[in-house]
This record gives sequence, C-alpha cells and structure tokens, in this order.
Amino acid sequence: MKRRSIFWIVVPLVLLFLGLLGRSTLIKAKQQQRTAEGYQVFAKILKDRREAPELSLKLLGGGPADLREFRGRVVMLNFRTTW
Repeated sequence: MKRRSIFWIVVPLVLLFLGLLGRSTLIKAKQQQRTAEGYQVFAKILKDRREAPELSLKLLGGGPADLREFRGRVVMLNFRTTW
C-alpha cells in the first residue's frame, strides 16, 4: 500500500517536471528565433540605408541644429510631442 501511494506522488511530479522542462525549451527556441529575425531586419535596414534630406531644427535650448553637421555618422532622430 505504501508503494502505491509513493507511486501516485512521484509520477505526477515527474510528469510536471518534464512538462515544465519542455515548455522552457520551447520558450528558449522561440526567443532565439525572434532574435535571429531581429538581426536579419537590422542588417536589411543597414544595407538599404539612404541619406537623409536637408533638415534644420531648433533645439530645446534655443540654438539651431543642422543635419549636415552629422554627415557620415549614424543619427537617430526622436520626435516627441505632448498634447
């Protein structure tokens, strides 16, 4: 009788462990796939790059900013607004 009760405790625990292990492996595989896809998209963006148009802006501090000053360098523009 004691063996049977141990069996009914151990078997579900082993099945639970195997299920969690399989789920963890699946999640890691999906993350690796997403990372690889992200690198491919980033590489395509770098390959298809174009020069930006002429652009002059006013800085928050009040001074001017001309995009020509950054020619030959990678520039990220972040436009924000509040309503």
